[in-house]
Amino acid sequence: MFVHPRKFVIEDRIMKSEKVIFEVGNADLGKFFLETLKSKPTFVGQIDAVTGEESTYRRMEDESVRCALWLRKNGLKPGDIVFTCTSNALYSCIPVLATFYNGAAHIFGHKSMHIEIVRRYLVDHIKPKFIFTEQEKIEMFLKIVSEEKLDTKIVVFTKVSGLDSLNEILSQSESEEIDNFCCIPPSNPDENCLFCLSSGTTGDPKLIVHSYKQIMEALQTCIRNQRKENADEIISMIYPPMHWALSLKVNLINILMFARRIIVQDTCSDLQQVFQMIEKFKVTDVRFSILMMYRMYGWKELLKFDTSSLKTIFYNGIKFEPRIIKFLMQLANNVKLMQTYGATEMATPMFGGIMNNIDLDSCGSMWPNMEMKIIDVQTGDTLNPGEKGEICFKSPGLMKGYSHNLKATEEAIDSEGWYHTGDFGYYEESGLGYILGRIRNTIMVQINGNVVPLWKVERALATFSDIIECLILSDLEIGDYSQIFAFVALMGGSKVTEEELNEIVNKFDEIAIPITVKILDELPRTSVGKIDLKELKKIAKLSIHKI
Repeated sequence: MFVHPRKFVIEDRIMKSEKVIFEVGNADLGKFFLETLKSKPTFVGQIDAVTGEESTYRRMEDESVRCALWLRKNGLKPGDIVFTCTSNALYSCIPVLATFYNGAAHIFGHKSMHIEIVRRYLVDHIKPKFIFTEQEKIEMFLKIVSEEKLDTKIVVFTKVSGLDSLNEILSQSESEEIDNFCCIPPSNPDENCLFCLSSGTTGDPKLIVHSYKQIMEALQTCIRNQRKENADEIISMIYPPMHWALSLKVNLINILMFARRIIVQDTCSDLQQVFQMIEKFKVTDVRFSILMMYRMYGWKELLKFDTSSLKTIFYNGIKFEPRIIKFLMQLANNVKLMQTYGATEMATPMFGGIMNNIDLDSCGSMWPNMEMKIIDVQTGDTLNPGEKGEICFKSPGLMKGYSHNLKATEEAIDSEGWYHTGDFGYYEESGLGYILGRIRNTIMVQINGNVVPLWKVERALATFSDIIECLILSDLEIGDYSQIFAFVALMGGSKVTEEELNEIVNKFDEIAIPITVKILDELPRTSVGKIDLKELKKIAKLSIHKI
């Protein structure tokens, strides 16, 4: 697991973590994976949670090599792009590995993307050479490819008349060429490797680009920082879908670590079914979706299930209240709760920690090869430990940039190479980092110019045990300078009223603008599970018009 505390120094108000150098050579990521699969052919690397179908490393090697050969025969070259759109399945990683074997670049899309968003990325950004998709999205992709006259070949995971299917392309290679197969490395280590979509919480998703060198170094960093003893006894279950950059990287790390993966549909959200699978497969490591973790809190049926196999629960992308963290720690004896704080723009997490061992309000300590500073949100000056401001990072794992979006890249990364996260927080001299929220949702500027942290409002609301989730929208966010909105979701059966909550939050003397609390059944989410700020803004503006 993670080593805590990690090594770090603070120099000139900049916190610097341990530097770890990996020799990546020509960054032949495909060879890295292929040699891993060849090294343990009989190991069962994947099990379908519903059907029980197993996939050994030998099968994964055979299918990914066959796929790579077919792609190569049909014109895929280093620098080309392969687009995959699928749910979690045994075959999900096959096109990804095949892409790496050919030194090409890969991007995962998701099935809920609107056709015009897909069209924009396919036409203006990536122009993929190949698209792998499931049957339900064929019509959309055929329409875009035809109308935009793209030189793109579509492969379907299931058999469909008139189109190549995965099974058909896997049957077209001869045993001799499989035996003689060699990977083609990228033309240089800085070639594009992965395109990842940002969360899209405040606007359309941006397309983030990482190089082969960055991804290879990131995977090795993650392996170095995770449990190594008895690695082949890890039974991993990951609920977030593969189009999440984090989920894709975790699945790739599991392959390299010889962790057995239980493949579950990312649409599976029935808690009873979830814990039946944990019980059946004796899952040791689990990464739940955020919504599932909230729903587990107070779920009375949980005690009926055997969770004794659980060793580690991972989560990221959200700051849980201490009471929920403590609850999750009690799911099994000696279970470790591992939090990571990161961004799709960074190839590795920036912070992480075992919450059992540290301050529950923190997000752990910095990962290797990171530099961090906190800057004043108004002046940009670098602040001291303990002072609150915008969190900025510098790392070799920072993205190459946003594809075809120089303006957004320059807004995110300044001239000195610092990535401005847009998050509000601080770090302590102990090395622990603290995230207080997004800057736009965490601070407001009053008439007198004072910056007031709205996280105080969130903390006040969190004192109610019935509140399981809360988000504040400032007046700046909704374009109205007369009020602030606090959206909350309550536990089922709660009798807490909006009137009670409004009375609590409007007692803050330093916040001159009225705060309106709105109770929702659940906070809206984007396709990647983040809170959908655009939807909340719509709700806020509708409420303003009604007042």
